[in-house]
Amino acid sequence: MKKILLYVLVSLFFLSCKKKEIALYSGPANIYFSTSTDPIQNWGLDSLAVSFTLTKNLQDSLVKIPVRATGNVVNTDRPYTVRIASNSTAKEGLNYDFLQKDFKIPAGKLTDSIRILLHRSADLKVNSVSLFFQLEANQNFVTNIQNSISATGKTISPTKFRLYSSDILQMPLSWYPYYLGDFSAEKFYLMLQVLNIDPVKFSGPAFSNVTAAEVQNYGIAMQRYLNSQKAAGKTVYEANGNEMVMGTGAQK
Repeated sequence: MKKILLYVLVSLFFLSCKKKEIALYSGPANIYFSTSTDPIQNWGLDSLAVSFTLTKNLQDSLVKIPVRATGNVVNTDRPYTVRIASNSTAKEGLNYDFLQKDFKIPAGKLTDSIRILLHRSADLKVNSVSLFFQLEANQNFVTNIQNSISATGKTISPTKFRLYSSDILQMPLSWYPYYLGDFSAEKFYLMLQVLNIDPVKFSGPAFSNVTAAEVQNYGIAMQRYLNSQKAAGKTVYEANGNEMVMGTGAQK
């Protein structure tokens, strides 16, 4: 009798949980940039920097910024609204072009992507340009998801995304100082050479070309190389004269 009673109580508990879960999706659907919460890496991302310097003859770079809706799928297309902020410095037709005119969550789906073709224009040799996106509420979606805090303590807005483009060497998005130390052109190019890394891994359209585990391995491998060079009397120095070292997490 006790077993039967326990089974009934457990069943009622799960039924109650299911009802509560369903209730979470009864409100209006939200639209947001799905990079703002990365369940795999646990890194919140609200920006991407594309450097043409890390490529050879590439003249254009396709960037796909993922967008997601909450709630259940529906059987009709649902347009969403994207606004380019006035403080963006990139010029359409010169620095970039949209590959779509209409933005919509397709019928039967919860995801879409804003597709941008970045151009390797001559002005990028002098200054980087920016493109700031803002998702706004419309008749299909609201924007009520709260800001989140990334693993690095940064506040991430789920409705804002920043895209940067340049032809000047800058610290890549996937450069994590804890493993790689302070960024410098000398260290970056030496690491690519010593570890035989394709520089495109640190740029381009993907958001996680380099994983945290890879960055950790790069840091440790490079510190071992630097240690071996020092032991052989060939200490490697930065351009400013300081000894080249990797990050704290690579000192093993």
